[in-house]
Amino acid sequence: MTNSPNNLLHSPLDGKNYTSASGLCLSVLENGARLILQLAITDLGHASSVFGIELPATIGGIAKGDLRSALCVGPEEWVLFAPLDQVQAIIGDFATLENQTPHSLVDISHRQVEFLVSGPGAADLINAGCPLDLQSMSVGKGTRTVFDKAQITLLKTGEDQYRLDVARSFAPFVWELLETVAKQTEAEILFSSIS
Repeated sequence: MTNSPNNLLHSPLDGKNYTSASGLCLSVLENGARLILQLAITDLGHASSVFGIELPATIGGIAKGDLRSALCVGPEEWVLFAPLDQVQAIIGDFATLENQTPHSLVDISHRQVEFLVSGPGAADLINAGCPLDLQSMSVGKGTRTVFDKAQITLLKTGEDQYRLDVARSFAPFVWELLETVAKQTEAEILFSSIS
């Protein structure tokens, strides 16, 4: 098998999903572009105009456009999200800033897999492996954190909806742990209802 971009982005989890009787859903999302941007906060305006949305200035902030979004993960670091077919255009657009705005832009699309966890109990399910208090996390916020042993980028996109961005090598482990805990929780609920 050749290492074409499409082959590199294939995941053994493609198309997987799980839905519990209570409506808790796990699914693997379609591959998208992810780029890490580092630049001085004073140059944020230039980067925002090139990317097409106003990048958030506060850590944990998320900005959304029609097809693109961004998460501020550090004092001078952002994860940029876009459709996969826009990677080269984004890289080209940022190349126009090289002489006026020193920055680093790295395409990490090939190394990540994204899960959607939604429905009743989504926060509790993620908290089985993540130490953050997700109940107090505001919708439209995100962070880098861990799920068990795996580093993840976590975005709260709705009241009971989270996106987890996971390194491809950890994706099967994280999926299996999420699905196992979801099934155990469902079994406990069922058992307590008949006891």
